Amino acid sequence: MNTTLPATSNPGLGILSVNASGDIIYVHTNTGSGGSFVNCANTGPASNLTADSKVSLNNKNLYFATNDILGKNHVGIGYDCTPALPAKLSVIQTHPAFANSNTTAISGFNNDKSNDFYHTFVGAHGKAFGEQINVPKAQRANLQTKPSLPLKSSPFL
Repeated sequence: MNTTLPATSNPGLGILSVNASGDIIYVHTNTGSGGSFVNCANTGPASNLTADSKVSLNNKNLYFATNDILGKNHVGIGYDCTPALPAKLSVIQTHPAFANSNTTAISGFNNDKSNDFYHTFVGAHGKAFGEQINVPKAQRANLQTKPSLPLKSSPFL
């Protein structure tokens, strides 16, 4: 075992472990299986998953908190780090070659069950409650919103 004098702090995110020979070794925990969050400028192995991955919520919720800077605190799926994301949740489906297949950017299924007919089940839902404050209030009352198109399962929408 090598030591340093004076004692130094941990040089990274690693931990000490014991290998099969009984030696104490330093293990870099941020590069073991990849997939940890890194700055967009980092293109090293920590930003690459090495296998399909999942997160079990264990009957808990996952929140992405804070919304105090306009245009920030957004989540992008399918985007690289360069463009500003256009919405709180932005999804883009762009296959690098001809897909020659049906593709879907966002899919939502609701498989809940009910034993009465008073409840509805929705696959995707959204509302916009913004207000155009530069339009006089008297004119705002006359503005009509366009009804949302019904969501259909079709490759041609």
